[in-house]
Amino acid sequence: MRRALRGRRAVNALCAGLFAALTLWSGLHLALLLALWTAVYIGWRLLREVRSRAGGGRRCLRIVGIAGLVALVALILSAPALIPVARDWRRMADVATVFDEGTSKQTDLLAYLLPPTYNPLAGPRVAPLYERFVHNREYMPYLGYAVLGLSLISLRSRRRGAWFWLFSAGLWIVLAAGPILRLNGVLYPQVSLPYRFIENLFPVSAIRLPDRFNLLVTFSLAVAAGLGAARLAEKHRWSLLPVTLLLLAEYCCLPLPLWELPPSSPFFEHMAQDGARYGVVDYPMGYTAAKRWLYYQTLHGQPIIEGHVSRYTSENYTFIASQPLLQALYRVAERPRFLPPEEENTPVEAEACVEALGPALRSLDAHAVRYVLVHKPYQDDYLAEQFERALPTVPVYEDETLAVYDVRRPFPYFYDGFPHLLTPTVSLLRFDVQPADAATWRLRLAARLRSLPARPLACQVRLAGEAGDVLLLPLSLFDAVPSAGGDWQAGDLWVKEMTPALPDDLAPGSYHWTLACGEGAYFRAADTLEITPAGGRVYLRRRTNLVYGDAIRLAGYRWWTAGADLRLSLSWESLAEPAADYKVFAHLLDAGGEVVRQYDAMPCDWKCPTAQWQAGDRVADQAVFSLWGLPAGEYRLAVGLYHPETLERLPVREPGRGPYPDAYPILP
Repeated sequence: MRRALRGRRAVNALCAGLFAALTLWSGLHLALLLALWTAVYIGWRLLREVRSRAGGGRRCLRIVGIAGLVALVALILSAPALIPVARDWRRMADVATVFDEGTSKQTDLLAYLLPPTYNPLAGPRVAPLYERFVHNREYMPYLGYAVLGLSLISLRSRRRGAWFWLFSAGLWIVLAAGPILRLNGVLYPQVSLPYRFIENLFPVSAIRLPDRFNLLVTFSLAVAAGLGAARLAEKHRWSLLPVTLLLLAEYCCLPLPLWELPPSSPFFEHMAQDGARYGVVDYPMGYTAAKRWLYYQTLHGQPIIEGHVSRYTSENYTFIASQPLLQALYRVAERPRFLPPEEENTPVEAEACVEALGPALRSLDAHAVRYVLVHKPYQDDYLAEQFERALPTVPVYEDETLAVYDVRRPFPYFYDGFPHLLTPTVSLLRFDVQPADAATWRLRLAARLRSLPARPLACQVRLAGEAGDVLLLPLSLFDAVPSAGGDWQAGDLWVKEMTPALPDDLAPGSYHWTLACGEGAYFRAADTLEITPAGGRVYLRRRTNLVYGDAIRLAGYRWWTAGADLRLSLSWESLAEPAADYKVFAHLLDAGGEVVRQYDAMPCDWKCPTAQWQAGDRVADQAVFSLWGLPAGEYRLAVGLYHPETLERLPVREPGRGPYPDAYPILP
């Protein structure tokens, strides 16, 4: 009997070692959690044997021997994975970026008692409570009242170990709660928990997220609940049926919650099949966003700058900090919270505009970085604006989910009369002027060096009126010293962003923004700034006098490009109170009159319905068209209003002439 018992223990030890090895291969965090639970279990058993009166020493040795056999089997089977890590352990430990997610990824204690939001019975009732949580809005660690009841019943079981499983569950709940108590979404800094004192000790520091201890909570309570169910089966077998129904009701998930795959793009297939090997930058950048880009990497198969490996190393950030463009994109997207100490003092208030853009792009190309991939569903208006500041170029590909910028071809095509030849060596690629607020304007310029030498070109940005210049801004093109990629080279880009304030005492009249660079080097923006006698400011490219119906007039419009987008600004004036909420349509027409792009919405992106306009109101509206994929040529714009219920267009007329056919005016 003893020999058979020893053989069974040996087989159990071998199986446990195999399980430990498989756990290590499946994930380091799982292996560390298993090791912690094993240490707690062995400690419990040893303490129990020491307290026994007879044979405690022999039993302790037997427990230690079995644990050693399990560890030996696990080490042998895990050697192929452990040896490379052990060889490079010191370097990995030295460069690993240390960061603390204890308070952001902890478990709210109330979440243990709230059924998940996808439970059809209780979900709608507890959903408002989940809005107070931080991490547990998505990760719901509900224990279940039936399971808790069965676990308490297990204490009356004659089976050994019931107390251990409840102790084990309680221990991991305390650790999963993190360093500071969080209850019902509120942090209590004055209440420190045990995790705070051991979070920097291995292996807890390697597990990193307190919420991961919930895996051991589930494991422990499952065994305790099983012991409780066995106790019920011994005494009241009939009670298992209602308990089973209660468990099904508590853990019911209808409909079954599923994760939808992120939106994809056909360009990923092109990258996978083009046969080249290059790196890509995914935007938005940052630790949080980078987790998503691994999925897209499985589609295109190319190396990515910010691959998420849970533990960034200083090498990641050293490369990002060495590239001016990546540094600009990173700062405006998400502050790199985990920079190594030598990078912590890098100023984050620096302008996102990289003046020496050409050398910065060449530096990325030299490191085999080919594309910057902008994932549209994951950026808001702020991130889109900041990206356009950092990389004011044109994509080589665009669809609803992705915009692709090629570092080798930053301007694959041009719009609106650009490039404009300033001098034999410098071309102006962009001269964009936008009113930022009532007093400040934003100017963005881009120029290309056609040939060497790259001597700074002295210029002036002027605001010129009928009586002469009212604002002079000295400007030196290609004066920035390239910080990456070596000296200036032919084909390099130079960009500049300026935010001048206009004089307060501008006389009524018309003004134009110009760029002058010596004799013959001159550019004048097509838009006109008009100062009214009352001091109002109107910035338009074309003045119109189109009256829609009897109550709305289109006073003028202007357009400009940003990336591959055409942006149309419309200046509406209310002559009387409109009778209904009308929708604006704007059509982009090719040379044959065919609609190739269109915009359809309530004014101001649904924010200012026409029925709320009062006589005399002026409304600034904007429409956006994607120009990517259109063939080269000239295009026209048609703008109208229509009733959304009847689809009837408002008649359009212009003083001194008859109504427009089909209520369809084509703008001059």
